[in-house]
Amino acid sequence: MANPTISYCTFVSNFADSHGGAIYVEDSAPIIEYCTFINNEANNYGGAIYLNTDGDATIRYCTFSGNSAYYGGGIAVTSASIAIENCTMHANTGSYGGGMSISGTAVVTVVNTIVSGTSDGGGILYGGGADITLTYSDFYENTGGNFLGGFPAGLGQLTGVNANGDSCDVYHNIFADPLYISNWDFRLLEGSPCIDAGDPSYPYDPDNTVADIGAFFFDQRSPDIMLSTTLLDFGTVTVGEEVDLPLTIYNVGDGMLIIHDVFCSLPVFTTDYDPADSLLFSGEDLDITVTFSPDEATTFVDTLWIENNDEMCAVRLQGTGEPAGGVGDDPDSSIPDNYTLMQPYPNPFNPTTTFRMELPTAGFVEMRVTDLTGCQVAVPIHGWLAAGSHELIFDASGLASGVYLYQVKAGRYTSAGKLVLLK
Repeated sequence: MANPTISYCTFVSNFADSHGGAIYVEDSAPIIEYCTFINNEANNYGGAIYLNTDGDATIRYCTFSGNSAYYGGGIAVTSASIAIENCTMHANTGSYGGGMSISGTAVVTVVNTIVSGTSDGGGILYGGGADITLTYSDFYENTGGNFLGGFPAGLGQLTGVNANGDSCDVYHNIFADPLYISNWDFRLLEGSPCIDAGDPSYPYDPDNTVADIGAFFFDQRSPDIMLSTTLLDFGTVTVGEEVDLPLTIYNVGDGMLIIHDVFCSLPVFTTDYDPADSLLFSGEDLDITVTFSPDEATTFVDTLWIENNDEMCAVRLQGTGEPAGGVGDDPDSSIPDNYTLMQPYPNPFNPTTTFRMELPTAGFVEMRVTDLTGCQVAVPIHGWLAAGSHELIFDASGLASGVYLYQVKAGRYTSAGKLVLLK
């Protein structure tokens, strides 16, 4: 008898005239893990998987969606000793057992598994003669009922609460919305009743918490939000026109970063943030654009708030509207011909020094300050400046005495130098 392992495979839109739309198991004891089964079909048993074997099989960390068969839209077992662990079955269809059909001499253990949204035939069909154990699982919105057949007494009857305080039956099964990210993305959202609701005797999830129910665990390790800047200065913009500046949100922590909202008060500042982009896994980042559209000739100051599951973050927004045509009889008379960055004065300094910049055209300007190892310690300017002369005061109160390097970029112009802080 062969004992293969089938891992990290995807089975889509396969068809069997009889049994096992994607996988037919006979005279074998496979381990099927981390696989995805979508829209597979069989006329009789097992839209995705059919097992008729004397071996001890295991199906774990697999997802089943859109599969269909007469018996067992997702899985059908007529003869096997099988453990079904940490699987997610959603929107499968079967005349008898939309999720699973268990019959014959099968001995089946189902644990830490979600069966939801079956469109016909109930969640699990239990046929006479089989032996089935269902524990620490979630059954939700299965058309025709969660269980069909002669299941053990007490199954599905809410008689207690689990470790999370949610209603459950005597076998620790729950019957609540698992809260998927979407109908086809079966990762769990924050607040899912499946989090930490699995069998506590099973190995802990990678975040060192009690096993979750379903194929995907919800990572409870801490996220760590970082922003590309805490100041967006749009400079001077003609009323009726608009300027865009970029903002990047980083998750540099281990857990999932969930952005609950991005908002500010003044309508002249807007963003293209899409709530569909609210989940950032470890190491991911999100680019959004902030737009300034002044509606009158005045200075606007606002705060852009990023509400999330780490810590509330804020970005200062500022910009000035000017009338069309500028100010004065000759609006170009004070515009310099070339890019110039004057040497900071004083230098050495304590704790502030002043930079003077001349810009022949409006544009995005960035100044970064690093220590001698190249580690960034400050970003005095990261925003849009109008053409003309500008003064920037750099406050190094929070830095230790020493030598620092600065670099300024404005369009294709760059300039660099040293700063000496003496305290």
